[in-house]
Amino acid sequence: MERTYRFGELVKVMPTITKHVLTVQLRELEADGLIHREVYASVPLRLNIHSLRTVRVCGK
Repeated sequence: MERTYRFGELVKVMPTITKHVLTVQLRELEADGLIHREVYASVPLRLNIHSLRTVRVCGK
C-alpha cells in the first residue's frame, strides 16, 4: 500500500540516521525515479514524499 510521508515522520521512524543523510538519500531516490517530492510554500515548510514504486525502507 502506497502512502504519503512527511519528512518529520521519516526522521521519527529512523532515529539513527541524521537529517542530512536522510535528505541526501531522498534526493537520490527522487533522481532514480523511485519517489516524488511535493514542496508547499508554507510556514513551516511542508514537504510530502510519495513512493512511485513499492520500496522497503529499513530504519535499523
